[in-house]
Amino acid sequence: MAAERMRQVNELLRITLAELVQRDVDLSPGSFVTITRVETSRDLKHAAVFVTILPDGKRASTMNELVAARSQVQRDLGKRISMKFTPKIHFEYDQGGIKAQGIFKALDSLDSEEEE
Repeated sequence: MAAERMRQVNELLRITLAELVQRDVDLSPGSFVTITRVETSRDLKHAAVFVTILPDGKRASTMNELVAARSQVQRDLGKRISMKFTPKIHFEYDQGGIKAQGIFKALDSLDSEEEE
């Protein structure tokens, strides 16, 4: 039961944060941010927010923009959700996205070899 509740809290935070980042954070033109998952601590006071950023060349600058807007996003999150504590958010780059891109590139190269 507790695991299901944590999954629901994490999903609520993911959806709400995605809306807030899209609406309130000024990202450099051409940058796209996807919040892939949120992992909240058991006491609900901290939340790791995992993001993927496209294109790869703007990853560092876009992450800096997210970190700079963290306090604003945190404040807006507290206004949008009703929880005893608003978790302190920490943006982290989702390494799974990099692994997935590598897999897709490998599959594409196999496809091109078969066509030749």
